[in-house]
Order: sequence, then structure tokens, then C-alpha cells
Amino acid sequence: ELFCGHTPYGDVDPETLERYLAIQQVPMPDSFPARLKQLILGLTYQDITHRKEKGNPNRRWTYEEVKRWCAGEDVPVPGQGAASTLLGSDAIRIPPVTFMYKRYTDLGKYVLALASDWNNGKKRLYRSNLSTYFNKFNADYANICLDAEEALRHRHADEDVEFFRVIYRLYPGFQPFIWQSHQWPDMKALGMDLLQALQGSQDELPQAAQPFLGLVARQLFSVREQVVHREQPDRIQQINALETRCNNAAVAKDWPTVIRELYLLAYLYAEERELVVPFGRFADIEAFVDYFKDKLKRGESIDEEAAFLIPAPGAGAGNVLPAFAAWLITQGKGDCLGEEAFR
Repeated sequence: ELFCGHTPYGDVDPETLERYLAIQQVPMPDSFPARLKQLILGLTYQDITHRKEKGNPNRRWTYEEVKRWCAGEDVPVPGQGAASTLLGSDAIRIPPVTFMYKRYTDLGKYVLALASDWNNGKKRLYRSNLSTYFNKFNADYANICLDAEEALRHRHADEDVEFFRVIYRLYPGFQPFIWQSHQWPDMKALGMDLLQALQGSQDELPQAAQPFLGLVARQLFSVREQVVHREQPDRIQQINALETRCNNAAVAKDWPTVIRELYLLAYLYAEERELVVPFGRFADIEAFVDYFKDKLKRGESIDEEAAFLIPAPGAGAGNVLPAFAAWLITQGKGDCLGEEAFR
């Protein structure tokens, strides 16, 4: 209330509130500072079963944890497994473990090593080395690994997808995005690379964008979101729907739609909202509209720009430049893409 100006439930509609109550968590806006969010989640964690177990990361914060937080330490948030906002932080110490001839005593660094050496990391998981190791000191971590082993054994799950899921479940604060040989330091870097790969594409998916389509085909973004942003069901649903549309379009070889959905994904993760076209860069709708108004006031033609943005006027929304269509959606103007608007 001190930070937002209203109580935690004072600005939340009943439907959203129900979702938060289901996971017993206080709702906080996306703009909420990460460290302040840690403090509040730590102090309001519902389950007090482990309150006397000082070494258990799933106990509600007490004076001891608050004191460490005030000193600037990255204290594990109960209920979020090995969550940590800083990879390589000493906040989550683990008993010494050796992987590929290197010794690790920090969970974040150990998880990074497992993900970076994909095949050997999988072997360690599926040969039960990880579950056996974690079972000695933390049943929660061990169960995460056992879940993956069980999924692979009984449900014929994709071993790579399950391994990818385990990485984030063990360490939800894991910043890199690593899938086999593809690696990005964080989601913003991935989004920026995807924007670059899509640049100028319209009817065919560029070769540089093919790996990203492969990630969408496996629904890896949904897998990650379900762990990292599990308290944001709307965001998870949005990305899952995006992946579904993209995959359906790929099966139908509807490449403009595939490209549009990939642009939406890129805009989301790159935190980039700028439309870049040969005739200018536009940060928002107002700047875009002003550009055309100024040209018309000067009596200049806008046919060239219009032909670039909508190559086949009157033919429907499907003929809008995919980058332009995605940008309109990010600007809250997706309704302009309806068939009625084109008629």
C-alpha cells in the first residue's frame, strides 16, 4: 500500500483476484521493483510448516531473512524453489558437486553448467544423478528431477523439453535462454536477435529465423513462462496462444502469419516497440499518424509508403506487412487489421 497507493486488492478485478487466491499469493503490478517483491512474498508466504528450519528455502521469512535482505543479500523466496534474481549469486549455497571436472557450490552456476553442456547435463538428469544428489539435502529439488524422470519413463515425454523445464524449475531466476546449441544471455537479447532475423521478411521466412520457429514449435516459451512467470496466468495464456497460431500457420505454410506472430514474440521479449521502415522510425501511433498528416498537408503523395505497408490494398488484412501488423497489435490497434477496416 505504501508503494502503490492502494491495498494489494484495491485495484484488482474479482476474476484476477481468484487466480491469485488459488496460488495463495499477493498480486503485484509488473512495474513492482523486484527486490521489494521478494520482501513481500517472503513475509506473506502462506505455508509456515518449515518456519523453524533455518536452512529450508521454503520457510516464511523471519527476522533473520529480513535482516539479510536489508543488507542487500539475494535471499531465496519461499515457494519459488531456487529462485534468484542474480545468476552466480552466493545466496543459494549447495553441497560441493563436480560436473565435467569442475566443482560447484552455487546452485545458479551449477544449473548454468548443466544447461551449457546440454548432452552431459541430460545424462546427469536421466541417469538419476541429479535426483540422488539433491535428495541428500533438499527434497523439493530432488522431486523436480524425479518428475522429469517419471515423465520420460511413463509418458514418452520429449527428453530435451523436460530437461529445459528442469533447468528453470531448479532455478526460476535463470536469465539465459539455452536450448541445445542455441544460447542467449537473456530474453531481451533473444528478442533483439529475432527482430534482426525477421527484418524485411514478408512472404517467406528467412533462413536466420528458422531456429526461432523451431523453438516455437516445441512451445518452449510457454514452458519457460509457466515456471518463471507462474503468477501471471494472462501472460502465459498470451504466449501459449501466440505459439499455437504460429504453429498452425506454419503447418498451413501461411508464412505472413508465421512472420507476424514471430514479430509479436520479438517485440515482447526485446521490449522494443519501435516500427522501423525505409521511410522512418516510429515510436508510437501518434508519431506514425503525424508523419502522414504532415505529408498530406504539404500536398505530397503517400502512395509509396502505403504500398510498402499494405502491398495489396483492398485485398484484406492478410496482405499487411507482417512487421506493421505486429506493431499495430503491440500499439493496441489490432482492431485496425479487421476485414471491415479494409473494406
